[in-house]
Amino acid sequence: MRTLGPYHIPRIFLIFLCWCTSWSYAEPRDSAPDPGCLLVISAMSDVESKIGILLNLRRNQGWKITVWDAEKPSPDRVAAWIADERKKDISISHVLLVGPDSQIPMSRRPCGSINKTRPDFGLLTDDVYGIPDATGTPQIAVGRLSAKTPEDLSRLAAKIVRYEENLKSIQPKIALFTGRQPASEQPGLFGISPQQVADGMASAFINDVSRQSRGFKLEPHTAFPGPFYSPFADFPKVFCKVLETRPAFVAYAGHANRSCFATYHSPTESSAITQNDISDFSIKGICGPFVSGGCSMVGPEADDYSIGEELLFLSGGPVAVVGFPHENEDYCVAQMFEIFISEFSKPRRTTLGDLVLSVKQRLARQPQSPRSLMIQIAERESGEFGSESGKTNYVQTALKNSALITLLGDPLTTVVIP
Repeated sequence: MRTLGPYHIPRIFLIFLCWCTSWSYAEPRDSAPDPGCLLVISAMSDVESKIGILLNLRRNQGWKITVWDAEKPSPDRVAAWIADERKKDISISHVLLVGPDSQIPMSRRPCGSINKTRPDFGLLTDDVYGIPDATGTPQIAVGRLSAKTPEDLSRLAAKIVRYEENLKSIQPKIALFTGRQPASEQPGLFGISPQQVADGMASAFINDVSRQSRGFKLEPHTAFPGPFYSPFADFPKVFCKVLETRPAFVAYAGHANRSCFATYHSPTESSAITQNDISDFSIKGICGPFVSGGCSMVGPEADDYSIGEELLFLSGGPVAVVGFPHENEDYCVAQMFEIFISEFSKPRRTTLGDLVLSVKQRLARQPQSPRSLMIQIAERESGEFGSESGKTNYVQTALKNSALITLLGDPLTTVVIP
């Protein structure tokens, strides 16, 4: 990967100033929806006995539950069935897929017109199950219990129930972990190096989160120098300790792959938290959802679980994981996090599925923010994505990134926003 040279600094420095004064989109505050109907589509037989404890909880909360055992389902067949059921019953508001991609496949769409660097890399998405509109954006919330065995499925259902029963002990805290984007240390304009610019942008993002996350305490942990610095090598133990405190949300901003949080996508590069680290975690308390902007944080298509799934199937730790199954664009991820922060400013009790659905819809529909544009220009100036990056259509790219956002967990999981 090429790094930013000194001659790129003037433009990026000016954009950095825009970052510090950037604004976010405001939307009217709304209340949580009344209980509707949850469609459960399972690739495992007798799902009622395996997650009965969870389904009974939802029924007691007022949700209507419809269960369908799907045998070797295709995305088109299942999507058509969901659409037909929705026409019969408008109260259907959430869909829970039970089984990994190998059992209930994600939709596979070509996106060569968007992925200039990897035209062969298809788009993997569960949005086909969410009654998508003409742009492909879902209209109902979809989640997935990506368990490969009945034992994992039953354990995950029990974990969700334990979380719901102990909501009062969840801390109103966002734990934010940020990696570091390596760049040139060579001084540029005013003696500022590209690395200082990159670190400054990340620091400004943390300050912005702190200002906007009303009702939440922000606990940052950064891989770049500053008041919140922890060496990348120490991230595993810090991460484990933070999960023990049961924060309302845990987030990671940085590169990743199926097996680790990384400086780059390659597992041979410097990594912070690996699958092996997570599998060794012994965490009793269950915390709120884990949200990541890293590529390939969640399945599919592997013999083992991805790092996101590894977190989900711990006995403690995050009750759900929101991540990406394949590569995304940094500037769209930045806008995704902005939208999440904006949603946090709406005090209400809602479901995780509704929260993620709002983020997906807003990312797909609203204009590009100044911060997102700044990151896009910085990437283009660095040549990170080649000459084609300057021709990127933001609307198409935002639709792609919105579709990639995947919720692993029960979409009816309660999210309490103070």
